Amino acid sequence: MKNLLFIIPTFLFINLAILVNAQEEIEVNSSILQEKIILFTDRSMYSVDEYIYFKANYLTNKYLDNAWSTVLYIELIQPNGNPIVQAKFPLSKSGAAGKIHIPNEVLTGVYFIKVYTKWMRNYPTNTYAYHKLILINPNNSNIALIDESPDTNNIIRPNSFSRNKLDVEIIINKPTYSPKEKVTVSITPNKYNLKEKEYCISVIKKGTKAIYDYNSPNFVYQIPEFDRAIYYPEINGITLSGKILNNKTHQAEVNASVNIAYLNKNSYFSGFYTNNSGEFFFNFPYMEGKQEFFINTAKTDLRLNIEIDEDFCSKPVLLNPVNFKLSDNERKIANEVSINAQITKVFKDSLTIDTSNTSTNQYHSFYGTPNKKIYTKDYINLPNIEEFIFELVEDIRIKYKKQKPSILCNKNHTLSVYPFLVMIDNLPISDLSAFLDIELNKIERFEIIDNGYVIANLKYSGIINAITKEKNLAGINLPQNSMFFRYKMFYYKEKKSTQNKSQYLQSRVPDRRNCLYWNPSFQIAQQSINSFSFYTADIKGEYEIIIQSVSKNDGKILTAEKSFIVE
Repeated sequence: MKNLLFIIPTFLFINLAILVNAQEEIEVNSSILQEKIILFTDRSMYSVDEYIYFKANYLTNKYLDNAWSTVLYIELIQPNGNPIVQAKFPLSKSGAAGKIHIPNEVLTGVYFIKVYTKWMRNYPTNTYAYHKLILINPNNSNIALIDESPDTNNIIRPNSFSRNKLDVEIIINKPTYSPKEKVTVSITPNKYNLKEKEYCISVIKKGTKAIYDYNSPNFVYQIPEFDRAIYYPEINGITLSGKILNNKTHQAEVNASVNIAYLNKNSYFSGFYTNNSGEFFFNFPYMEGKQEFFINTAKTDLRLNIEIDEDFCSKPVLLNPVNFKLSDNERKIANEVSINAQITKVFKDSLTIDTSNTSTNQYHSFYGTPNKKIYTKDYINLPNIEEFIFELVEDIRIKYKKQKPSILCNKNHTLSVYPFLVMIDNLPISDLSAFLDIELNKIERFEIIDNGYVIANLKYSGIINAITKEKNLAGINLPQNSMFFRYKMFYYKEKKSTQNKSQYLQSRVPDRRNCLYWNPSFQIAQQSINSFSFYTADIKGEYEIIIQSVSKNDGKILTAEKSFIVE
């Protein structure tokens, strides 16, 4: 969004949802709330085709019952800021956790994870969270090049943060284990200083977790406050924003209707009238993956252009470049990491569990169960939709004015003065003449809502949705000022394996995991035994148990480590 105003005191946070949906311009002091992300990953060295597991800790400079933002943006980027992977994850007051995949084509070199929220995009990019990684590509001998003479004035140098000792005792039942042996770890926190009740735990090969972390500075960073917020906080899931422009004048078009639809087994539809700046705003329900949407806009017979805002931050980022160089020990570890990843991939198919979606392709419209369903097969064969409505649909009528048709409700209710929402296969239709001319033998049924319906700031006297037999829009041309586009929703949730762990470890399949255990949200209880278990892999050597937490007092990073050997 561009040039949106906020002035909301913190105690009005709950009302923000109403204000955002109303798309009002609201003045706000930029210091009302600042967000900060502290990022943990399972390690700092990976091979291509592996997953990076992460935990994003969410902090604010003011107390809130819930998170101000509910969407976390995470990117795997090159030092010059070019994105390689971009993903979105649900965010709550306790943070966010997940994994992102490293593509096979990535060259060996130094990379960064960049993490932020949409609200954080109102601030400079050096306030985002950054985490430095080393990626290894055993299939390509080339090294990712960096700009050896960058513009030093534009280099972002996020403040590195200090680590303090986490006051816990890590106890294991013995210092040395055999391959594929169970390890039980107990954690005993200092009972007099039990403030951090959630730990992030990883168990990895020693040397794959270097202290490469960067992160945003404290909340007292010296930056100028902005007078107008450019981006709204996403307080209820992923949002989409943009602007409608007049094709001739290239000026913002006020009060233009904008409709958006998503076609799948659970359809989504919403509408909006653009505000005084020609802007629109949509809030999506929970969806996963890259989805295709349909959007159209209309205002009388004007030719309009739809401009959709970028969902990921495109501000220039140039992180302090570092030449890729490994010590002899790091080179040995990198070689082992890449071999392990390749062997794991070879046996991956044999361990894959079928998680294919067996759901049907049946449409379920956004309005739920309609008041009426009228199946065309139950009636005489009429030539087109117009004849069918005129002869057999008593709830609505067709009226012509200056040779242009409109569909009206025959019932008197509060919203009967507003137009009908006309759809075909859950897509909105603005050319009613073309809709009414559709041959009836292409239509399976009509779904009708014969009372008022409100969607966002749009009002309708009712809805008629023609469902075609072939789900192909009956060959009708798409409305003027419309387009399909793809938009990233939340990253796919990890599928939980139902395979018995002990059976897997006793099988003949080699276990070459680079990360033996990962728990981003291990909950600590003072009065009970805090323990977890995992199995060693087939790889011998020294391993580390790394426990990390964020201080509730000052946001500092707290760490504790314990080593053991597999031989």
